[in-house]
Amino acid sequence: MSSAVPLWVAVVIGLGPTVVAVVALVTAELRDRRRLKHEREMQLNDARREAYANLSKLTKGMKIENLEAVPEVREAHAQVEILGGNPKLLDAAGTLVRVWTGAWESARNAYEEGASPWDAPGYKNVAPLLVGLRAAFLDRAREEIGVKEGKALDQPRSTRELSE
Repeated sequence: MSSAVPLWVAVVIGLGPTVVAVVALVTAELRDRRRLKHEREMQLNDARREAYANLSKLTKGMKIENLEAVPEVREAHAQVEILGGNPKLLDAAGTLVRVWTGAWESARNAYEEGASPWDAPGYKNVAPLLVGLRAAFLDRAREEIGVKEGKALDQPRSTRELSE
């Protein structure tokens, strides 16, 4: 009987640490990819949350004296268009902005002519719709970013954010 180890056993024993190292590297790479993907998704979700909250805030009411109101709302809408992924959300945001902008412009024109802005037909006829349009947008926004019904979009998500 020979005490020599068969060649295939020597090869397997010799490659063992290499195989373990390769498996460890592949596992670490996959874990890093998942972590990076998760971080990108979280950043996108945070950006969406901010954009949706901004449009919500700007369309909550109307300040006729604010000459920058329409450009601000349109800029906020552009951010929603860039970041939003849900067609229903984009439709809701577009409808809200279109109706809100028309109402603001009608009220502003009446204000400039010395009339009551709130009695302007372009405002008065659509004012009741604005609340529902804004609510529809908020519902779609909450769905997309995973906020439970009734929670504010611009509500801090941690106590750390409250102190900043």
